[in-house]
Amino acid sequence: MYKFSGKRYMTRGIHQEIDILLQMYLWNLVDGLLRLQPNSVDYLQIFELHPEEKNGILLQEIVHRQEVPSYNKIHQIFIPQPIQQKIYIIDDIENVTMLLAEEY
Repeated sequence: MYKFSGKRYMTRGIHQEIDILLQMYLWNLVDGLLRLQPNSVDYLQIFELHPEEKNGILLQEIVHRQEVPSYNKIHQIFIPQPIQQKIYIIDDIENVTMLLAEEY
């Protein structure tokens, strides 16, 4: 059972490319999932980010998913410069790491 309670780390790619407020938002999504279904959280959390226009406003769309058990939720938030990126958060029990998909 994964609790994402180990020390939290980020890779250099996350540090250089992802705004700190967006990083915090992604951590909060994992924490929220843990509160909603504490016994059903996969070790690998997947976030697919892309810009999405809604009513003439450019938003950051975040698809948060996991494979086992299946989970998929879409979030849209306003940030000044939406990005296109895929991010993982991985729990190895002792440590929890946020990384860009290409760093995996």
